[in-house]
Amino acid sequence: MISITHGYAYVYPKKGSNFSWRYPLQPIVNNFLETGRWLFRPLMIKGILDPKLQHAIVMVFIYEFNEMLQDVANQFPNVYHIDCRDIAKDQNDWYDELHLKSHKYKEAANRYKAIIEGLFP
Repeated sequence: MISITHGYAYVYPKKGSNFSWRYPLQPIVNNFLETGRWLFRPLMIKGILDPKLQHAIVMVFIYEFNEMLQDVANQFPNVYHIDCRDIAKDQNDWYDELHLKSHKYKEAANRYKAIIEGLFP
């Protein structure tokens, strides 16, 4: 039995979503479900409004979380960590604050596939 962990890519706190004609109804769904406001709103409530500072704060969280998971994986022969920090290059790779666009999810999926196929040819 194996365990696979993964960490997020570096996200961009943002008030709204990145509209795309590929997913034209998603902003309506997010608004109806009141989703897509996981990072910007709490930072705003704390008075942190500068987008560069918001991004820097979240980068530290994601960096430390990935490092912690990698440390755990290094301690066990059957635990693998997928580091996704380099998947998203900029804000356009994200649909909203926490969800990558489909082509970027595919990159993450390929990393899972490589681990699984490497272990179970």
